[in-house]
Amino acid sequence: MPRCRCNTFFAVLCLIPLALPAFAQTSASPGQWNSLVDDFLDQELFPNNPTLATQLGVHDFDAKLEDFSRNGIGRRIAGLKKFEARTVALDPKGLSQMETADREMLLSAIRSELLSLQVIRTWEKDPDTYSTGAANSIYVIMSRNFASPDNRLRSVVAREKKFSQYFAAARANLKNTPKIYSEIALEQLPGTIDFFEKDVPAAFADAHDSTTKADFAESNAAAIAALRAYEAWLKSDLLPRSNGDFRIGGETFRKNFYMTIWSRRRLTACWKSAWPTCTKIRRNLRALRMRSTLQSQRQRCSRNFSPCIPRPISSCRNFAILLTA
Repeated sequence: MPRCRCNTFFAVLCLIPLALPAFAQTSASPGQWNSLVDDFLDQELFPNNPTLATQLGVHDFDAKLEDFSRNGIGRRIAGLKKFEARTVALDPKGLSQMETADREMLLSAIRSELLSLQVIRTWEKDPDTYSTGAANSIYVIMSRNFASPDNRLRSVVAREKKFSQYFAAARANLKNTPKIYSEIALEQLPGTIDFFEKDVPAAFADAHDSTTKADFAESNAAAIAALRAYEAWLKSDLLPRSNGDFRIGGETFRKNFYMTIWSRRRLTACWKSAWPTCTKIRRNLRALRMRSTLQSQRQRCSRNFSPCIPRPISSCRNFAILLTA
């Protein structure tokens, strides 16, 4: 596999958040492994994750948007299972140490994604998946000058034209949503709408093609309308019936944990090794909160007392300590 493809493959595995099934194995050669990786990237990962493809510099799918329809999710699951079987069937004995590690990482990434799609099912629970996903699909196009403003704007138009179908899938998918998820999505949506109203047009102020600019004016207005309609639906429909549980359960958490960190260490061992750092962070945050509260109290004292009267800094400090105790 060429070096650039190796780098892309490693980047992909880092961005995608272990008993092996009983598949018959064949001894793998480096060429077979490289071919499998190329097929996974070109046939499965990039076509089904066009926003990620754009982010990684693969621009063959800039006019596409993620397919969250039931049929689309079903095709994604089937594709992942196919590549899981192909990967397991390759006996790592013929691979280098690095390729063997890559094989394990790929299996963990595939299985983590299958767990997310089939068991955790975020696409059924988190409405922010769709609104933030829509914004990110445009942000990855406007954030880098990988093509002329006109060409990138055409990709924006193509993606925005798919928003109607995209949010229709959201309405069909979302059910049994945790209330906190719906509330967070509603908190985020005003900023997302503002992003489309102000930031996206400003990012393409240098575009010159009049036809493309006219198409964008139409598609962006439709995108904003779709987001406002989605926000109204969340408030009036989804939020009142958001009674789901955000917890995924201990067993599912453990499975996802091991797949995500690519380690066979016991969860308790990982927790013990991380605990000193967690304690240090909590201590630093507590000190920061105390300083912030003290500064706020000093400012309040400065406003409430005349300059000729000594400021009761010690009282403010004592009050801040009581607040943070």
